[in-house]
Amino acid sequence: MTFRTIYGRTHSENGWRNCDSNECITLFYAGKPVLVRSGDAATVLGWWMDWYNANVEPIKSQVWGWSAINDVASSNHLAGVGVDLNAPWHPWTVDASKNFTPAQIAKCREGLRLAEGNMFWGQDWGRRDPMHWQLNSGTASGNGASPKLAAFAQKIRDGKLGTAGPVYVPPPPAAPSGRPTIRIGATGQAVRDLQARLNRDYPRYSKLVVDGDFGPATDSVVREFQARARLVVDGIVGPATWNALGL
Repeated sequence: MTFRTIYGRTHSENGWRNCDSNECITLFYAGKPVLVRSGDAATVLGWWMDWYNANVEPIKSQVWGWSAINDVASSNHLAGVGVDLNAPWHPWTVDASKNFTPAQIAKCREGLRLAEGNMFWGQDWGRRDPMHWQLNSGTASGNGASPKLAAFAQKIRDGKLGTAGPVYVPPPPAAPSGRPTIRIGATGQAVRDLQARLNRDYPRYSKLVVDGDFGPATDSVVREFQARARLVVDGIVGPATWNALGL
């Protein structure tokens, strides 16, 4: 267990202690890894991802959890207690009404009520962040969970949430994709598939020409994706990177 001070802060916006990755566990959602704070925090965040997937919309992109660095100094990702869901379709600063249907927004609100005040939606900040879901303020105590969060996590484990959806049970990592391992210098259809998927799912930093040529630009975007997905950052697209991309 290791805690840290970053950007001059010991705690994130919601009151949780900033931590290193060894305070987190890896969950797998649709074969994609996501680091979240271990213990009751992981139970509740995992339950929320399952509820969202079943009731709001399928989770189709990489889930962003704990991060070593962040553009926002008080980010709850630095404490491993926030997740970004379907980020390409719900961009930062764009109101949820622009890319969620009214029915989906109603379901989000229903889920927040079921969470008994333990979850918060980034849509409700002054600067909208509709992809972002986190543990609410008041869910931390010391370096761990508050009694309120612990009681809610136990309710999840006991299966007492009724219509809230299934208890989160992380599936095993996806099997190797069968795609070739590629890196800078490679050419062909596999490279085109890679470039197209990166552009589709991560348009904020991937604007590649889909030409089947794995050059420096593609290498740079691959390394950015690997860093965000908590993979080995080597520019080599092998089974782990293909699986994290959903290919």
